[in-house]
Amino acid sequence: LVCNHALWDRALVDLARDQGWRALAYTVNDEWAAQRLIDLGLDGIITDRVDLFSPAG
Repeated sequence: LVCNHALWDRALVDLARDQGWRALAYTVNDEWAAQRLIDLGLDGIITDRVDLFSPAG
């Protein structure tokens, strides 16, 4: 399930997981927003600022 980053919260992440879907967010260009999504456990983040982010290891 791909949603704008502002729409993701714990309930939506749980709903996506219950359906067997992956959770992805667009367009994340701020570090604080990326960290919030990482903390929620999203599977992927789409960004225009590849210079600010590196793949999670």
